[in-house]
Amino acid sequence: RLDTNHSMASIHSPINGTQADLSGDGASATSMTRIRDEDAETEAASDCLLRGLYSEQMSVSDLVDIMRKYALNQRGREFRIYLHTVRNFMAESEFFEEFPEPELDITADFMGQMMLYGLLPDGPLHGALHSLVSALRAPEGSKMFRFGRRALAQLEKRVHSYPQI
Repeated sequence: RLDTNHSMASIHSPINGTQADLSGDGASATSMTRIRDEDAETEAASDCLLRGLYSEQMSVSDLVDIMRKYALNQRGREFRIYLHTVRNFMAESEFFEEFPEPELDITADFMGQMMLYGLLPDGPLHGALHSLVSALRAPEGSKMFRFGRRALAQLEKRVHSYPQI
């Protein structure tokens, strides 16, 4: 959850990695350790990407390009990082109203571009659409309305793909 007294670069999200089912499948302690290590590595890589974005060490388009590459993999480490990054990013959506304006602008640009390139799986896409529509219903001149307009501007070329807007 975002601490509004700190920069967005310091957010920490829970691990959303996979959990092994130990119900009689014979999983060894070694394989469980490997899974935990992979989960920790995935979370660390995802957090690093989001910190880079919000500390402005990486541009929105740079991160979107990375996400596009990682999403194509469909398996392996890069795909897990992509999924984890999307989940962590969208988990923060309930706190968007609390974001300072510079971070909210980055968020709008990133979310809009992820939608533009079809990089949000169904669940996160529904959350993004809900955030966008809610923001566009906010009072004109509010920071959330500005967020909605900014995100919408990012996906202008593809807005016809989203009749919900």
